[in-house]
Amino acid sequence: MKSPKQPSQTPTSIKGGGPLSDLIPLIMETFVAQSKFKDPSGKNNAPNPFLHWQTAKQLLKFRLVSKAWCASVTPVAFHSICLDKPRRIESILDNWARGKSTINADFSPVQRLAIKNLSYKTVDVKNLDGNKRRAPVSTDLAIEVITTFKHSLTTLYLEFGTSIGFQPGLIDSIQQLKNLKNLTITTTRGPDFQTGPDEYSESLANLLNVLPNLEVLRLDELWLGFLDLQPQALSKLRSFRFAYCQAMEVNPVSHLFNHIKDTVKVLDSTNSHRTEKLEAVLKPLIGSLEGLVTEEVPGEFTDFLIGSNFPKLRVVQVEWPRAEEDPGKPTSWLGSPMFQNVRTLIVDHYRFNGPHFEEILSKKGEGAFVKPPNLKHVVFIQKIGKFVQTQREKDLAKELESHGIQCHYSYPISFEEILGYDESLNGPMN
Repeated sequence: MKSPKQPSQTPTSIKGGGPLSDLIPLIMETFVAQSKFKDPSGKNNAPNPFLHWQTAKQLLKFRLVSKAWCASVTPVAFHSICLDKPRRIESILDNWARGKSTINADFSPVQRLAIKNLSYKTVDVKNLDGNKRRAPVSTDLAIEVITTFKHSLTTLYLEFGTSIGFQPGLIDSIQQLKNLKNLTITTTRGPDFQTGPDEYSESLANLLNVLPNLEVLRLDELWLGFLDLQPQALSKLRSFRFAYCQAMEVNPVSHLFNHIKDTVKVLDSTNSHRTEKLEAVLKPLIGSLEGLVTEEVPGEFTDFLIGSNFPKLRVVQVEWPRAEEDPGKPTSWLGSPMFQNVRTLIVDHYRFNGPHFEEILSKKGEGAFVKPPNLKHVVFIQKIGKFVQTQREKDLAKELESHGIQCHYSYPISFEEILGYDESLNGPMN
């Protein structure tokens, strides 16, 4: 049984020569490894979180030690930054791009930028009862900070608060990000607060139409209208998270997924739709999908999907792997045509570890566990704290191994990384 995979940290490799330049990265690596991390979404268990802003502030103090420390600290402290208040963005801009600092404005170490509390519409501060801390980030301010770091940004996270939409100036600033590969668009209040989804969807389509090189896209908690996408839009998209989204009709969903069906290899459809709407999501991808992240199996899937052969589907991550949907054959979904080619199953460490799975695995005869022909690995995800293996977990692992399935433990894996994780276990797909 393999040991847990540690979550990836902020890069700390610093180029240079001499003893001091060799020592500084080691000190910083140790410091960062023991520091706080936080994901822009607020989830404590998210993969690849950002360095906590308090830790970044502590790191920046080391710049005063020497020029060597200053040169080493800056790329680490500013590799990933999360901005959620206008005054914090103003401070960054004043000290970086507005001529109030000796920092070279053309040098930008920021590779991942998260902007939260973003507002499409202008908000009157008077309506905030004098509480300026609640003031949203304006589109103009977002444009300025995106433009400031445009040369190095590979990842952009936009979280809207009171209103959502994409002004032409914001679209233009994002279009200038030539190295942008990963984009997240989400809201803090979910689909319910969004009035006028048609207007919002039109501006979203305008944004996606100028991002042909995007490889990873996340749309979270949005109300989806029809997206009028041009042929070049998302033409290199490989990983798509379509989570907690809603749509009044199936047609906009079907249209979107027919547009991306030839390129997308990994889909995260967590709690996006039920039954016929999820079918509209997955049906265009039956022949090409290689990785799937979903919330519940088999509850979210129609009989059509469960009965369809997904020839390239090799890794599935399930939040709630149900074992009790059919008392006679409790794991019948694993033996369905949909999962016949799956090599790696990724499950929640806590939720999969119930006594019903232990009983099923050890049962003989009718209702016993039948191993899918290609399933070789089960990966248990540990979301919080350290791994502490109980006797039940050891017994469960032993039962799985008796069926020819190797067990592994890992910290959370981002949905766009699951294909690489599968290849590390099984090698390339034939």
